[in-house]
Amino acid sequence: CRDPLDPDYVNISSLVHYAPIPKLAKYTRIVVLQLADVDQEKFECLSFFRYLLDGGELGLRYERNHGVNYCMIFDARGFSASNHIAKIKPLVVKDMIYYLTKTLPLRFGNIFIINAPHLLAVTVNNLVMPVLSKKIKSRMHITANGFEEVSQYFDKSTLPSDYGGDQPSMKELSDFWKALKIERRDWFMNELSERCDESKRIAIEDLTNPYFGVPGSLKKLVVD
Repeated sequence: CRDPLDPDYVNISSLVHYAPIPKLAKYTRIVVLQLADVDQEKFECLSFFRYLLDGGELGLRYERNHGVNYCMIFDARGFSASNHIAKIKPLVVKDMIYYLTKTLPLRFGNIFIINAPHLLAVTVNNLVMPVLSKKIKSRMHITANGFEEVSQYFDKSTLPSDYGGDQPSMKELSDFWKALKIERRDWFMNELSERCDESKRIAIEDLTNPYFGVPGSLKKLVVD
């Protein structure tokens, strides 16, 4: 469901903090995803991916610097086998990766997964890596350590305060994007509602006609 006020949607938005960082870093937009410090028992896989995709689509509409690279930081602190990994659906993961890498106009830079428990690292290696392109694979970094392990890749001015940066906290940034989704609720609700009015389609009466089944006002061409 794409309704930002749907109960499942509201639930998943309370379990994660997800937001692009306002300031660019060398023509790269940093996007951070972390689990909120709350009980994750109600985590649901489909709602989670829908939430991320909606955020990505909305971000593209508000991105003023088209053509930027997207650097992803996933802080897996709090990620568990029972609340998260057991609920992951492999086919959904595969479809999401295809949509992100083949459909949306996104250019991925480095992708960092920090504070990753061993089981998550195994899941990423077995489920995600095989469907990624060679270029994106080379930009994946997974570590069981915290942000200090990858801090050398970032400038302090482009990081949220959670990671020692000068930008607002992830909760503040995430709340801003939640409010923006609600503001654009009508667009989310109607964006996939367009349908073709088949009653207006011209019926094909004879597939063997000389115009190869293309109806219309095509006239005979005479060449002298």
